[in-house]
Amino acid sequence: MATCRDAARFGQLIVNGGRWLAADGSLYTLVPPDFAAAMSQAAFPAANRQYGLLAWLHPGQKPDGSPRARP
Repeated sequence: MATCRDAARFGQLIVNGGRWLAADGSLYTLVPPDFAAAMSQAAFPAANRQYGLLAWLHPGQKPDGSPRARP
């Protein structure tokens, strides 16, 4: 079971390019930077631009990448 804080930490890890800043100030690479970058880009843009390696990218877009109309 993951907590909300665990999910936020995972998101921060991806935003940081796979690197984590420890409490002592040292920087650790936990995920290869190219994999972290691939997670934040559409894996199959011709089919669906909302997912990047099973990561939800932007719920405010249609699958083709165009913006959704606001209600």
